[in-house]
Amino acid sequence: MKAFVRTALVMAALGLGAAMAALPTPSLGARAIPNDADVAEFTIMGHRFRIPRVYLSESHQVVERTPEYKGDSVLMEAALPDLVPITERDTDYYKWGKGRSDVITFHISAEPGHAGPDEDYFKQDYLRKCGGPKNGYLVCPHRSELFEHREVLVRVEGKRRLAFECTKEGARPSPHCRITLPLLDNVELYISFSRKHFGDADRILARVYDLVCSFLVAGPARELTVNHCD
Repeated sequence: MKAFVRTALVMAALGLGAAMAALPTPSLGARAIPNDADVAEFTIMGHRFRIPRVYLSESHQVVERTPEYKGDSVLMEAALPDLVPITERDTDYYKWGKGRSDVITFHISAEPGHAGPDEDYFKQDYLRKCGGPKNGYLVCPHRSELFEHREVLVRVEGKRRLAFECTKEGARPSPHCRITLPLLDNVELYISFSRKHFGDADRILARVYDLVCSFLVAGPARELTVNHCD
């Protein structure tokens, strides 16, 4: 996606943005994944996934099968609001047209011994620096001075704790939000989408969980400490 953003900036400088923005909106509808869809199989930290290739950001991804390999990940993308896959016929609209801000990226990643957000975001010393609340979230400064153009939106409701790292409104090329969530033992789920969709964040997160968990292949029964696909 970074390459798409860079190219979009170059096009804007050349005065091509308006022409590309006129690309027709794809007729996505309730596009279903056929039962015989081409799928790719990945194993991450012992968890097996069968993912339709139409969701993969890179069609030829390879995941190491070393059981404890930190950093293994599978990159996926779809179109909001319904998480429909982006097919070849839609790429112009989503790469160069108005649809750029409707692309959501999400990936599952191996994190041995850890699964979930940075705990420092929820410590009282950090939360005291926050303002708000705004739309139900505390608005907190980024913990690194190198990222002054970013802020962290934090919400704590009992055991439910969310921390979105967002580029600030008005940022260029496009403000977006990213969150890290637990998925399974030693596996995290990263989700990133345009800030314009932030008001619908709860529904987006629920839909991504449902989609990713639908790719999980049931294996031999084993006790899991973290299992958000149960």
